[in-house]
Amino acid sequence: TGFMPHYARHVAQALGLKGAVAKQAEAVLPKLYQAFLAKDMSQLEINPLVVTGKDAIVALDCKMSFDDNAMFRRPKVTEMRDSAEEDPREARAAEFGLNYVGLSGDIGCIINGAGLAMATMDMIKHAGGEPANFLDVGGGASPERVAAAFNLVLSDQNVKAILVNIFAGINRCDWVAQGVVRAAAGLLITGGTITGGAPAAAEAHSRKASQSSYTAAGPGPNRPSLAVPTSSAPSPTINLARPSTLAIRMTPRYCSA
Repeated sequence: TGFMPHYARHVAQALGLKGAVAKQAEAVLPKLYQAFLAKDMSQLEINPLVVTGKDAIVALDCKMSFDDNAMFRRPKVTEMRDSAEEDPREARAAEFGLNYVGLSGDIGCIINGAGLAMATMDMIKHAGGEPANFLDVGGGASPERVAAAFNLVLSDQNVKAILVNIFAGINRCDWVAQGVVRAAAGLLITGGTITGGAPAAAEAHSRKASQSSYTAAGPGPNRPSLAVPTSSAPSPTINLARPSTLAIRMTPRYCSA
């Protein structure tokens, strides 16, 4: 049914607008809806929307985001993109198909699925920690993609630990495990630890599925070991030269071939 007139009236009433001012708001809101659909937006926010002393509604500022999948048919929108206004980490993430948002904490997050990512950050907060980022690797995470995710997280100098939390709803855990261990093989860790939670079954399945030989390579004599591939293919390079902890947790719900 689209944006019905009574929706605009309801919003105007909720904002406490009356008379001529309410009429102006009722005229603006449907146009916002039409612009949102016409330009394939994912966000259209006017903030602030003010009422002047002459009872006129004025949009002082706005923020618009667009669906990346629709930009092929919006060349004019693409031309207006100014990468200088973007977080360089977010721009870099987009090159690898990663969804990344930098935050102010010190616990880096690499997770698949936006819902699981939000829930994981909530758990970090509940435990007294602060997430350093939102990073959704999505489906089909290759070793190169996982390596890019690690480098993005580690480009934040505040990061002291990384939590990798993968659920097999949109990825096969054996594929993801293979990508994680290949990426971790390139980690240079000084005074840190690598710990594994539930991924053992997924890693075992990954080794069986890939028919590759693996050896145990620990980051130090007093630290847990991590299985890494010994294939001739070069491993992605991960730059980590400061004290850190890498915790990997996988839930292999759909690991069967």
